[in-house]
Amino acid sequence: MEDNILDFNKALNQLSQIANNYSFDVWIPSENKSIKFNEINAFQQKQILSGSMDSSIYSKKFNSALYDIIQNNCSEDISTFTILDKILICLQLREKISNVVKIQNDKNKYDIDISEVINNLKSSYIHPKETEVVHNNIKLTIYPSYILEEKLYDDTILTDNKKTEDIKSTDDIQNIISDAFIGELAKSIKILKIDENIIDLKPLTFKQRIKLVEKMPASLIQDILNIVSEWKKTIDTFLTVKKENEMVLIKIDPLFFIG
Repeated sequence: MEDNILDFNKALNQLSQIANNYSFDVWIPSENKSIKFNEINAFQQKQILSGSMDSSIYSKKFNSALYDIIQNNCSEDISTFTILDKILICLQLREKISNVVKIQNDKNKYDIDISEVINNLKSSYIHPKETEVVHNNIKLTIYPSYILEEKLYDDTILTDNKKTEDIKSTDDIQNIISDAFIGELAKSIKILKIDENIIDLKPLTFKQRIKLVEKMPASLIQDILNIVSEWKKTIDTFLTVKKENEMVLIKIDPLFFIG
């Protein structure tokens, strides 16, 4: 019995060492460089799969699993990685499992070679820089939200675990959309300047950041939304693949990692 326990511990240690040797380069667009990552292991794939069973409208379980994988598998600090970086990281982690992903589009299912998508992104995609938005005496500095901010937002604001079956009315849908809208802006605004007063939003809680966003002029919010929407539109053009007569968008969800 004791020998079995020793053999088990030895095997566990050996597998851990082997896993560390299965590292590869992952391109991070915001850093414009490659960083070593370990491949996804079976336990992590199981955590992703459990996220597909989550009926929460916020996909918190899946998002949390992805964050943990990026944090644990990356050889460097991830605090400056953005949600746009996360898309590229997921593509490259998935490619190590298989470069072919099955994507369901309406009634049809297609095999997509994500290696081509990754190569196109590496050669042509440029991560957004900090952008200033000015409205009268207000100046904002915006930048794609960091994955660490996304994690903190999920943990501190999305605490009710609202499920799809909890949505009973149009008002519920409108509240969910407006909350998500304000939340995304709160994550993207980094610095607020009013006249000569400068506020760094990053150290603030998300409740404080949301209160500031809610007080901003609607025309300023629209300007920010236009920029944030353009960030998403740009990367979606790389994630959209023509198959037969359809344009198929690759979505990063639990099925992406197991399909």
